[in-house]
Amino acid sequence: MHVHQTKGIVLRAVKYGETSLIVSIYTAVFGVQQYIVKGIRSTSKKSSANASCFQEGAILDLQVQHQQIKNFQYIKEYQWAYLYHNIFNNVIKNSVLLYIIEILQHSNKQPEGNNEIYDFTEEVLMKLDLADTAFTANLPLYYSIKLAAKLGLEIQGHYSSETPILDYQEGIFIASTPAHRNYMQEELSKSLSTLILSSLEEIGNVVLNRSARNEMIEHIQFFFQFHVPYFGKLKSPEILKQILG
Repeated sequence: MHVHQTKGIVLRAVKYGETSLIVSIYTAVFGVQQYIVKGIRSTSKKSSANASCFQEGAILDLQVQHQQIKNFQYIKEYQWAYLYHNIFNNVIKNSVLLYIIEILQHSNKQPEGNNEIYDFTEEVLMKLDLADTAFTANLPLYYSIKLAAKLGLEIQGHYSSETPILDYQEGIFIASTPAHRNYMQEELSKSLSTLILSSLEEIGNVVLNRSARNEMIEHIQFFFQFHVPYFGKLKSPEILKQILG
C-alpha cells in the first residue's frame, strides 16, 4: 500500500476501542480525512505524549496510507510540524483556535485537498500563537471572510458612500437597505470592509468594541448558513462573545 507524505491540522479526536483514536484531520493533500491511530491510549508515558499530538488544532507532519474506497485511513508516522508556545494554555487564544477549527470543519466536509486553504489556516494558527490581544480579537472575523473567499464565496465590492450596506444574503455591498433582514448596518459594514481589505498582519489595527465584534460574528455565521449546504450552527461563537473584549 502506498504511503503519502502530507501536513495536517487536527479537527477532532474520539476514542475508539480500548486504546485507539479516530481522528479527523484537515490534510493538505486529501482534505478532510478520518484516521485510525492504534494503541495511542495505553498507559505508557510514550503513548500519553503521542496522544498530545492529536489535540484540536495541532499541526502535524504525517505519513498516511490512503485508499479511495475506505471510510477510515491509517497513519503510519506522525510528529509535530509546529509546536505551539501559547495557544493550549491561553484561554482566549485557545477559544479562537477552536472557532477556527469549527468553522473550517463545518464548511469543508468533502475529502478534497485544497493547499490554499490548508496553507492559509496553518499560517493563521501559527500567527495566533504569538499574537497580541488586538490581533487575536479580530482574527475570527478575518479568518471567516477569507475562508469564505477561498471556498468561492468572496464578498463582492467594498464599503463606500455609494455602497454602505453589506447584503450578506447576496454577498455584495449595496446602495441601500434591502427588503430582507440579512444585512449589516452601515457601521458594521464599514468595519468588515476594512478587515476584508487588510492584510493578515494589519488586522490588529482595526478598532472594534465587544458589541460590534459579537454582532459581526453572528452575521458571519448567518452568511455561511446561507451559502454552505448543511453548515449547521456553530457552538464556539457563544464562547467568543464572552471572552473577546
